[in-house]
Amino acid sequence: MLVLGQLRLKLLFMNRVGEFGTDCIGFHLKEEIMEQLNRKAPSDTRRHFPMAEQDD
Repeated sequence: MLVLGQLRLKLLFMNRVGEFGTDCIGFHLKEEIMEQLNRKAPSDTRRHFPMAEQDD
């Protein structure tokens, strides 16, 4: 479950970056998060991170 904790921290950081507008760092983090979710997490875990899939 350490991976999920790290993803949660990255999502929180990504939201902070989003306050200042989408920049290359935020975009890179989002891509990294989605890649990790798709690679490491089972499909049922992905449903717990709906905000990672939304593009506001």
